[in-house]
Amino acid sequence: MKKTVLRSIRFVFLFVVLTAVLITAENVLFEQSGIFDLQNLQKHAMERAISSYATVNLDVSGGSGEWLNLRKQPDAKSEKVMQIKNGTLVRVLRQSGNWSYVEYDGTRAWCKKSVARLVPDKMDPKKTITITSAKSSSNYNALLNAPAKAFDGRTDTCWIGASDDGEQPEILFNLPEMAVLHGFKLLNGYAVDPVMFGVQTSKNNFQKHSRIEKFEITLSDGTVRKFKAKDLRETSYGENIFYLTKPMQVSRVRLSVRSVYPGSKWDNRVCLSEIAFF
Repeated sequence: MKKTVLRSIRFVFLFVVLTAVLITAENVLFEQSGIFDLQNLQKHAMERAISSYATVNLDVSGGSGEWLNLRKQPDAKSEKVMQIKNGTLVRVLRQSGNWSYVEYDGTRAWCKKSVARLVPDKMDPKKTITITSAKSSSNYNALLNAPAKAFDGRTDTCWIGASDDGEQPEILFNLPEMAVLHGFKLLNGYAVDPVMFGVQTSKNNFQKHSRIEKFEITLSDGTVRKFKAKDLRETSYGENIFYLTKPMQVSRVRLSVRSVYPGSKWDNRVCLSEIAFF
């Protein structure tokens, strides 16, 4: 009986010791391989998630030049990813130490925090500029699909531009006198099938009608910017958000369609459910 008890105690003791050794070895292996790095985890935990906006603010008088280098890593000796011009508007995703991780034109990279000055909340895409009126070069239905349907706050209505003559349509938006424009967002295509008196009047309108692909934005001073929209069916703003390289004072904005994602039934009718400027 005593021998059996002693064997059990030895077995439990050896099991505990062996488990402790294995856990220690596993932690050492993880730390050396980089899979588990406590210092790295603490570093990332200290990073601040920003998801705000900033303008590049270089000290040109100090000889820094007009262009900012975006780098692959938060290190002045790291590989250059791209250059952006002084005054460019970028999105700040997070900050770590003296560096900001920013996004511009789909590219994400690092820059010195001191040169990416965070901008006020008024540049937030959630705060939009009122559109006072609009007119278009062509409408499929001047009453049901007028330009005003593109900013009526409803996703089950839309502006439908006709291109029966082979030319793509355009729409002119009038804004309050000299509004400061930082960007705009779209709900592309016919976002939500219409409902009347609780009954769905038609189906699959997003696929049936064409959606905006490539387009140009012309500002009051004649500045032209080219963009490409994503072909996504959305019921709220998310993917098709665009930014100017720098804030501009404008009183009107012209959107000119240059190409479309063709509809399965009507490739000559291009839809825009909603647009908002900020």
